[in-house]
Amino acid sequence: MNLYYQFAGRKQWNCNFGNSGLIIFTDPSYGSCIYE
Repeated sequence: MNLYYQFAGRKQWNCNFGNSGLIIFTDPSYGSCIYE
């Protein structure tokens, strides 16, 4: 989502994802799949 916001122009309307985001407390990365 942050990547989309950065590329879409950093406008308020580009940051509304309809409450589809998740707050996580553990790193979801595994193996060679790295989340930033």
